[in-house]
Amino acid sequence: MTILSPVRKKPTELGVKALDNNTLEITLSEAVPYLPKLLAHSSMSPVNQKVIEKFGEKWTQPANFVGNGAYVLKNWTVNERIELERSPTYWDNKNTVINKVTFLPISSEVTDVNRYRAGEIDMTYSNLPIEFFQKLKKEIPDELRISPYLCTYYYEINNEKAPFDDPRVREALKLSMDRDIITYKVKNQGDIPAYGFTPPFTDGIKESKPEWFASWTQEQRNEKARQLLEEAGYNKANPLKFKLLYNTSDLHKKSCDCGLFYLEEKT
Repeated sequence: MTILSPVRKKPTELGVKALDNNTLEITLSEAVPYLPKLLAHSSMSPVNQKVIEKFGEKWTQPANFVGNGAYVLKNWTVNERIELERSPTYWDNKNTVINKVTFLPISSEVTDVNRYRAGEIDMTYSNLPIEFFQKLKKEIPDELRISPYLCTYYYEINNEKAPFDDPRVREALKLSMDRDIITYKVKNQGDIPAYGFTPPFTDGIKESKPEWFASWTQEQRNEKARQLLEEAGYNKANPLKFKLLYNTSDLHKKSCDCGLFYLEEKT
């Protein structure tokens, strides 16, 4: 299913049209059984055409923004806070319980949890610190909410530049990454090791696990990775070197450190 194309198409060629004020018709190039569930994502929320045409790039500013939810955007201070107020025109306003909501962009998961436990905030972000998860599970189990999350954690590489323009190097990196260690030892929050981009719980999926994931041991993967790197010209005298960037998340830092450690040790 193609949603976006580098070639700009006419609206009539996109396979999406409004039949009337309340009906949207989407024509697909192939069957996508999970499409109805995708439509529940926030990116599919309708936006106000008149507001965008009137304010252009400034349509998201608090004074101009028109949304669909139970709250209106009152204030947005970049990298400081977002403030929402209850919308009296929301269709189900009578059942809205909270009158004001404040979002704080806290970059550190540790700080986020500490502020929650100190009573400064009412809830934390979804990414809990690795070292806190099991502790919180024991100390405040009634306050720790664990929900399924359909996503895949992966590293994006630039395969147009050396060394990753060589498929042997890409495959070696894939094989030598010890998913079990990162998943069960470092993170230990209920995730499962991944072998591909699409999560195995995706509606309508038919799994076909590759041999290296289904039946090889990690040592077999490491041995194959070393072989591939040697074929590509990398060894102890000429080790593979590359830069791996990640954001300020504590979770990402620990996962990255662990992944690179095992790559260095086993290849």
